[in-house]
Amino acid sequence: MEHAPPAAPAVRETLERLLASETFGRSERARRLLRYLVEREQAGEADRLKGVSIAMDVFGKDGDFDASTDAVVRVQAGRLRELLDQYFANEGIAEPVRIAIPRGGYVPSYEPNAIRLPGNARPASDTVAQRPDASAEAAPAVSEHLNSAVPGEPVAPAAPAQSLTRQLRFFWAAMVLVIVMLGVLIARQGNAFLGDGDTTTPVETAGTASIAAQPTFDSLPLIYIAVKADGPEAARVASSLRAGLAGFDSIDFIGRDADSTRNRSADPISFVFEIVPGPAAGDVTVELQSVATGRVLLSRNLTSAESAPGVVESNIASLLTSTVPASGAIYSYIDQSDIRTTQIGCLVLDDRYFLDMSAETHEAAYRCLEKLVGEGTKSSLVYAELAALHGEAVTAHYPYPPEATLEKAMSLAHRAVQMGPMNPHAHRALGYLNSRLGNADEAIRLTRKAYELNP
Repeated sequence: MEHAPPAAPAVRETLERLLASETFGRSERARRLLRYLVEREQAGEADRLKGVSIAMDVFGKDGDFDASTDAVVRVQAGRLRELLDQYFANEGIAEPVRIAIPRGGYVPSYEPNAIRLPGNARPASDTVAQRPDASAEAAPAVSEHLNSAVPGEPVAPAAPAQSLTRQLRFFWAAMVLVIVMLGVLIARQGNAFLGDGDTTTPVETAGTASIAAQPTFDSLPLIYIAVKADGPEAARVASSLRAGLAGFDSIDFIGRDADSTRNRSADPISFVFEIVPGPAAGDVTVELQSVATGRVLLSRNLTSAESAPGVVESNIASLLTSTVPASGAIYSYIDQSDIRTTQIGCLVLDDRYFLDMSAETHEAAYRCLEKLVGEGTKSSLVYAELAALHGEAVTAHYPYPPEATLEKAMSLAHRAVQMGPMNPHAHRALGYLNSRLGNADEAIRLTRKAYELNP
């Protein structure tokens, strides 16, 4: 049986309670996005809820926003879905209306909350809190209620009692099953110990070895280029790729093929851009692959018009901005593959903060980068991002680090520029901090320098 959609007043009331909840209290972006989606849909403008309009109206993007290279809307929508599930599983368990954002779009849906507590049902805690002899009175009370009920009228109070009885039965059945399983396990371990004391050793050793065998990678992703196509189009694409990759400090660009002479121990964080012939004459296909697994992270075909002089640079720039930064496909693949890293993991946390700016995400990123600095990292990028986060702590009044000042942030940024004079992130961080201190001319100069290093 399909339920009728909830009335607009009920949806609005649920929305206001949801926005004022503790679950949503820590994410201003999620609150703004949810209010926008619900209010637009309720106003009959569901057809406007597209990635571009959301990016412009909610996140302040301009008309040049490209959802294929900027994942802010998709990321925030995913975060919003997680918060909605968390809210209705905890604080909002008794809400009359459930709000959801179905995957594949941004139009909210509304339905009666299936797990809402009945209005005349008391929580189990109230029943437990009754005096000890309450259970003795329960059966007569229920019987009396059944006898006094109007014929044909549903008897609602009996349902919670029956449900509680079923839950208790399931609980005790589960307890018996757990006890039996523990007994079997103890018996097997005891027999193994008495029969051959070494039988459990291989299991423990294998488990320990599997954990110890996972290396931790301290470097940035290693990027190679493999040119497997001929012609002027392929040459222009390869040249633009080389120039573009050299401008990113979130990777280590290796200017040769990923051949057999490479250090294979770094293959889990190694990737190759392969330039191969396209499906039509003059076409060039660019594929990004994992060196370790061969998995294709991206495949894009460039026609002869798209690889023409004066055009190829912008097309390659679009491709690189969706793959190489900490918000791109390479870092996402490493993060989802559970590869143990240090610097890469910290940069992922840093990117998450700028997608969901809160005290919690800020502290997680700051502590991670701070640990690398304390261990003596030589990475200019780490110092640059730590300087930017320190400046954020000052302007947003975050509790960590304590006693943050713009002067300390400037010191970190200067250190970043000294360690990496060609690092665009370092110049960008120093320019941002100069703007906060009112040094407009110096801020413009440094920002222009950062753009020249990575246009």
